Amino acid sequence: MPKKSMKKEPVSTRPKYRTFFAAWRIYRGLTQEELADRMGTNKIRVSLKERDLEAWDMDYLESLSKALKVEKQALIFQDPQELHTSPEGEAWLLLDSLSDDARAKAVDYMRTLQIASRASKT
Repeated sequence: MPKKSMKKEPVSTRPKYRTFFAAWRIYRGLTQEELADRMGTNKIRVSLKERDLEAWDMDYLESLSKALKVEKQALIFQDPQELHTSPEGEAWLLLDSLSDDARAKAVDYMRTLQIASRASKT
């Protein structure tokens, strides 16, 4: 009787990163299925990525950002539950409330402030 091949599943060496994908989805009041519909994917894919059981890439991050109407950086670094408790959180809320055009102008203005701040330190 031939031996069964016992294939071992490859062990993922990819480091685990905490993201706020699920927190932002919940903050926006969406189910995984509703988010998947917005992104043109399926609920299983959304669930796997939220639980870091499937790798995500910049294309996914961009799609998620657009679907949730939030900056890509916030999906990784900003817990939406903490938005109301810090100046940084208040800045996120203000940016979040702006139209796309106004948000782009606000970000340009902040870059100008950053440059000016760096120049005054030298």
